[in-house]
Amino acid sequence: DDGEREGTCQDWETEQTFFARLRDQGSEQAALDWMVQKFGVEYPEEGMALAMGTHSRRKDQWLINGVIRLNDQPQLEML
Repeated sequence: DDGEREGTCQDWETEQTFFARLRDQGSEQAALDWMVQKFGVEYPEEGMALAMGTHSRRKDQWLINGVIRLNDQPQLEML
């Protein structure tokens, strides 16, 4: 409500995932397609959260620091 935002991802593992998939898939587009499928379709369907934080140089700017996979686990019975 207070304006437009532009997000950034500071998760080095995302960058490394791209380079690993680039080696496996053989092209930038194939690596990006793989990442879109994994992080844009599969993870959200199965459960996903974003790790958020700030940077010491920009304390008023929130950043996405990582992607966390969350499996939906029903609570076990107490007794």
